[in-house]
Amino acid sequence: MNDAWLAGIIEGEGYFGLMSRRYDSKKNGTVIYSYPMCKVVSTDEDVVNTVKEVAGFGYIVKSKWKAQEHHKDQWVWTVAARKDFSELIERIYPFMHSRRKAKIDEIVVKP
Repeated sequence: MNDAWLAGIIEGEGYFGLMSRRYDSKKNGTVIYSYPMCKVVSTDEDVVNTVKEVAGFGYIVKSKWKAQEHHKDQWVWTVAARKDFSELIERIYPFMHSRRKAKIDEIVVKP
């Protein structure tokens, strides 16, 4: 498996977006900040484990949410650490289609 495979899985099973966090502090009041993230969601745990192995970072959780009781369990690989997200984009961007590249460009702050 390589970066092209990783890009293909993210194209089919993943998404990019902004994750927001809210902190309340006595000194600064409420602070809300957002940062880019990538997720891959699948009912195939082995695929999600391979995504993490190929990427070399991120974390996996078993989703607690099911739309209906008869649906399979879902596994979610997430990359939200800035350093890891930047490395991921650098590695997979050349393999992504224009629609995904546009989404990446939209959420990544350019210097």
